[in-house]
Amino acid sequence: MKKILISTIFCLFTLIVVRTSVFAAIPKSTTKNFGSLMNDYFAETNSYAVINKNGDDISNAFYLDNIKSYQSSDYNSIESYTLKNVSCFSKTTITKAANLGVPNAFTTRHISKEDSYIASAKSSVYDDKIKIKCFVTLSASFTYNFTTGKITGCSDPTLSFDYDTMDFENLTELNVRTDNISTESSVSSDKYSVTFSSNYDVIGTYLTFDDLTFAKNKRITMTGTPE
Repeated sequence: MKKILISTIFCLFTLIVVRTSVFAAIPKSTTKNFGSLMNDYFAETNSYAVINKNGDDISNAFYLDNIKSYQSSDYNSIESYTLKNVSCFSKTTITKAANLGVPNAFTTRHISKEDSYIASAKSSVYDDKIKIKCFVTLSASFTYNFTTGKITGCSDPTLSFDYDTMDFENLTELNVRTDNISTESSVSSDKYSVTFSSNYDVIGTYLTFDDLTFAKNKRITMTGTPE
């Protein structure tokens, strides 16, 4: 079925400070990948939700606390703030299938959510913690009756993972992956929404024998609705 509309779910918060639209220059003393993440975030602030380590949405606070540092290219301060307070940056994208305009026709909607966050692991042979930037995407689809708006079925979600290294040069000796993945989907009792989620660990090895744990029992969740 041909996809005809792609829309982004914006974070549910209001900013009272005018956002900068110019990318700040990334200083050499700052991790390049982190600087790129911040450039993406401040260019599309309304597209992201910032979640703290307790699972709360701190999007507004993160923006207000860090906008001046970003405008002055002080990435080090933002990175310190992020490592202390932030669990992940989340962005959700929905793809809507073509509407046939037929009464009682069924329409499929695809939904995906990407969490981007920094994780670190203590190495037994490396002098410092190994830091990585993680990209975790949860994808799923559901079908609903176009006339009633009620959900009639849903898929099991799938989890995909990718990462970039940060300030770590010996890339060929580092392997990072997800483990202990579990997924679930649940349609609400009124059939007007569906929730998809996954729990997972992020682990790795360095030099084939140094076991690393970057994250334990991380969770990613998204909710889909017909409209």
